[in-house]
Amino acid sequence: MAETIETFVQQLKTQGVDAGKAAADTLVSDATAQATAIVADANAQAEKTVAAAQAEAASILQRAQIELQLASRDTVATLRSTLNTALTAILGDAAKAALSDGEFVKTLLASMLSAYAAADAAGESNIEINLSSELKGDLADWLQTQCNTDRVRTELAQAGFEYEIDGAKVEVTTAAVVELLSSMVSTSLRDLLTQGE
Repeated sequence: MAETIETFVQQLKTQGVDAGKAAADTLVSDATAQATAIVADANAQAEKTVAAAQAEAASILQRAQIELQLASRDTVATLRSTLNTALTAILGDAAKAALSDGEFVKTLLASMLSAYAAADAAGESNIEINLSSELKGDLADWLQTQCNTDRVRTELAQAGFEYEIDGAKVEVTTAAVVELLSSMVSTSLRDLLTQGE
């Protein structure tokens, strides 16, 4: 019986140790599998987070670039408009001052009248002149004498004059001079401003 108890104890010991080793191996295997799954899931989640962050960063960068391009375009357009407005004001003031000066207008008219005189001598044309109300008086009288006509009016609302020969009208007014000079200068400014685009 002693052997049986001893054998029985040995058998219990062997079975218990083997069972404990098997249970421990199962626990280690399960823990390793769970740890591997947790690490894989964490890596996948990290990759998704990094990819989302990179996509958002690219989107923010693209929006910022577009906003900068639009802001740059708007700034250039505003600058161009401001320069054109300032240029128009400067040219308008200068043109009005010059076209309000009777002596300056007389010089312009004298040049025009020499061309008219040649055509009038051949009997080919008829002239009508309209001065600004600022220029009536001596200049209107001088014109009537030079052109030998009573077709000189002083009804023009802005500085300068206009004349009509055989249905063709030429304006030498503040607005006409500013428009002409602005178109020439504006083209140069536009070329200068658009060099960087």
